[in-house]
Amino acid sequence: MDLAKRINFKFLSILSVIMAMVIIPFMFYGQAIEGWFEEILTETTETVIWALIAYCSLALDIVLPIPSSIVGVATGLSVGPLYGFLIIWAGLCTGCVLGYGIGNGASHMGLVRFINPKDWTQAHQITTRLGIGSLIIMRAVPVLAETSVMAAGIMRMDFKIFLLTTILANAGIAMIYASAGFLPEQGTSFFAAFAGAIALPGLCWLVARPFQKKLFEPLALNVLDRRNTQTYQFHVPFSFPFITSEAVFAPQNLTFVNILSENKTRRNSKFLLVVDEGVASSWPDLEERVNTYIEAHAPFLSLYGRPVIIPGGEQCKNTEGQIATLHRHMLDGAIDRHSYVVVIGGGAVLDCVGFAAATFHRGVRLVRLPTTVLAQCDAGIGVKNGVNAFGLKNLIGSFAAPYAIINDPVFLNTLENRDLRSGIAEAIKVALIRDKEFYDWIDNNSLALSRFEPAPLNDLIKRCAELHLDHITEGGDPFETGSNRPLDFGHWSAHKLEAMSSHDLRHGEAVAIGIALDVLYAMHSGLLSSHSVEHIIGLLENIGFELSHPVLHTHQKDLLAGIEEFREHIGGELCITTLTGIGKSIEIHEIDYPRMESALRQLLARA
Repeated sequence: MDLAKRINFKFLSILSVIMAMVIIPFMFYGQAIEGWFEEILTETTETVIWALIAYCSLALDIVLPIPSSIVGVATGLSVGPLYGFLIIWAGLCTGCVLGYGIGNGASHMGLVRFINPKDWTQAHQITTRLGIGSLIIMRAVPVLAETSVMAAGIMRMDFKIFLLTTILANAGIAMIYASAGFLPEQGTSFFAAFAGAIALPGLCWLVARPFQKKLFEPLALNVLDRRNTQTYQFHVPFSFPFITSEAVFAPQNLTFVNILSENKTRRNSKFLLVVDEGVASSWPDLEERVNTYIEAHAPFLSLYGRPVIIPGGEQCKNTEGQIATLHRHMLDGAIDRHSYVVVIGGGAVLDCVGFAAATFHRGVRLVRLPTTVLAQCDAGIGVKNGVNAFGLKNLIGSFAAPYAIINDPVFLNTLENRDLRSGIAEAIKVALIRDKEFYDWIDNNSLALSRFEPAPLNDLIKRCAELHLDHITEGGDPFETGSNRPLDFGHWSAHKLEAMSSHDLRHGEAVAIGIALDVLYAMHSGLLSSHSVEHIIGLLENIGFELSHPVLHTHQKDLLAGIEEFREHIGGELCITTLTGIGKSIEIHEIDYPRMESALRQLLARA
């Protein structure tokens, strides 16, 4: 796949702008400044010498359009080969560090805000592969020398490798410039410097090769032994339908039978039905409805035994032996990879049954029918499954794509207001980090949503689910191998609050508090305006969320401990999503605890 396909147009456009900022001054002013330098070279006064020394030492060719070849030759002529070499080398190395710092700072942050993780990861891989060679080759090339070190900083190339590479390349350039002072022609000095930039690093690596294990062991650990290593790669496409269908078990509705029998091309599609205890009690005729549906569509469907009823809520994820019980039902029903497990319930039940299905026969087909707002727009539509263990949420789990997801709005009719409201928090969350237009829509419809009017509620669920699925399918990291967790905005504290309250708080209620706390922290950090914070917290309150809980007043230190638990959960490197505006988010890697405590005190005072 060529480079243009691996890095999207937006990435190339922004990187081109950064390069243009360096190149354009050279185009317009380089020749004039070069002429000025050649003019003053005839005056080998002490002032000129110290001006050259100061220039080379400060390495201003990173920000000013002065050709380094002219400066290098001039320095060699002015102060002689030895001092010229030292001055030029110091100047070039200082310039490299300065350029790397510029790229690693504002330029990197600017690109991160506009490039999606998938393209960023691919660009980083290409930079890592080509970085050392390109740095060596470009060090002596006008304009490219500056842009190459800035690009290395933008992509955050390993600084030790960067520094070692540039020090060697710069030594070769400085040696040539200093000794070629008697050749004031820029073209001659450029070709000589280009050869030196390649020759000296190559010679050093060649000499060091016998001692490579001892001298460069930290770097060698990151390099594959190509003689004894073969790398194999394969790609498995995942796809599943996401369907919204009302009254899915009405005999005239063909959605369910078409999914399980592959549009009625397969007969006797056997499935095991697992139902949330809360759903079973709210829909006492559910089993009868399912049996009637099967009879209407015989011989395409076959249900094994009676529905398996399991506890709803976090109880099912905390119950030891629940997974083994589900596995036993699957074994007794002879469920295989051509059979189905159909689960009807809230997010916790979907998580639990999903993990059981993913680990039986290394994965059997799972069809989800989420029955809560939270499950239909978030918890039930992704690829994560899991159960709680050792007091930690979702400690044991798997990534497994479902066979299909069917949202049936009818199941929402029996929910309590708390459960209806809880799912809206996830919609506000995803709107805040991804879609300002969706956030504005929620704000404009906040009164109707607080009353749980069916039409706007169903529209909210559909759009929220689409945004979540867009991130999973297009974000570049569906199985969360990295530390980046944008969909966990507001969740580091939410997960801790659920555990601290013994799950008295619904997940969405805890997320609402987590969102409020994180936007206040963003305000205290100077990332988010106070106006935006007031608007976000006001919207949460208008929907009906209570942004406090007794445990917040009595266990503040325990809550802040959730930051370190979240760090461990995502692999050791803290990566928390925060807002810079509504619909705009960035990742931060450290938390200022006093600032977070101030945000928490402000939230408690407001409550």
